[in-house]
Amino acid sequence: MYCFKIHETKDGKVIAVCDEYLVGSYLFDNNYSIISEGFYGNKKINEDEFIKLLEENMHKMNSINIMGKNSVDVAKKIFEDMEIIKVGDKEIPHSILIF
Repeated sequence: MYCFKIHETKDGKVIAVCDEYLVGSYLFDNNYSIISEGFYGNKKINEDEFIKLLEENMHKMNSINIMGKNSVDVAKKIFEDMEIIKVGDKEIPHSILIF
């Protein structure tokens, strides 16, 4: 399962998606940060719903913020050339797509 939230900004729509189990966890690096429910949301969707969310909003969004191995793997089915970094002490896959 995945958690997501759609943010409406003056510059457009931002979709944040995260592996459900990561929401509320901490990443430690030079500082620490939390993978917050406030940003990634608490609406739960399965893989098919996640793909549908991306496909239906692809041309309406300004960016997508994707956190977690499972979320990144699903997004790669649509955005094959996306760049992925590893963040925090747990080296969690993360990608930000800007359109």
